[in-house]
Amino acid sequence: MKKLLLILVVCGLFETATVTAHGLNMTTANITVRQKNHLSVRVATSLTALFRHMQWQGKPLSIAHMVSDEGKLEEFHQRLEQMFSEQLTILVEGKPLQSRQIRLMNLTQLRQYLRSEVAEAVLPQRDKHESYQDFVINIDGFMPSTGKGEKLKINFPVELGPIMTSYSEPKIQTLAKGEQVTRYQLQLP
Repeated sequence: MKKLLLILVVCGLFETATVTAHGLNMTTANITVRQKNHLSVRVATSLTALFRHMQWQGKPLSIAHMVSDEGKLEEFHQRLEQMFSEQLTILVEGKPLQSRQIRLMNLTQLRQYLRSEVAEAVLPQRDKHESYQDFVINIDGFMPSTGKGEKLKINFPVELGPIMTSYSEPKIQTLAKGEQVTRYQLQLP
């Protein structure tokens, strides 16, 4: 019975993610420039797919195997941090971001998330199409200049697979409180 359960868990965790809302079952990267030189990149991907594409010596056979070995789980977390700090590079005219910060799940959050993935692989209860982009990495920092007319270059780790990107420069303003209503107006392009 235990072997059958383990086989079900392993098969469930290697299952390809199904189509998500609007047919999106790939990594996304939202690139945003605020206040002229603050750049943020939000990468959302499938942690299960990322695990499948990552390779390293001593890699566990499955997420289920990794969750049961605290040392392997810690190693996976370190490899994630290393991948996004070293392989995801952001350059503006060949210069790196200043005060760059990377935020991703901490080890406790990763452990809890992967345990729930193992449990759901055995007893699926949620609609899989909602969970493809379950792992979010936020990178931000300041461009060495305003970036106007300059070239932005981002290199993503190949383990992320195909990536749909979006770029935006939001208009940010603080609204003063009105007497009866606080109003926002914008001339749309």
